[in-house]
Amino acid sequence: MYSVDIYNRVRRACLKDGMSAREAARYFNKDRKTIAKMLRHELPPGYSAQKCHAGQRLTVMLVSLTRYCAPTRP
Repeated sequence: MYSVDIYNRVRRACLKDGMSAREAARYFNKDRKTIAKMLRHELPPGYSAQKCHAGQRLTVMLVSLTRYCAPTRP
């Protein structure tokens, strides 16, 4: 993953200074597809969180087991 600084430098060179994506790839020593991705996204794409973490699943299971094992009151 590249830093925000390199994203800003590539975007400034291509979008403001008029450098082509191919020229930027040579100048910054990056692949052309990487430069294209940097031009598509203003900030580096981050990691997305999963829907359910293991701790959350265990908590749900623990609550279910506690209810199942709890003695019933008459």
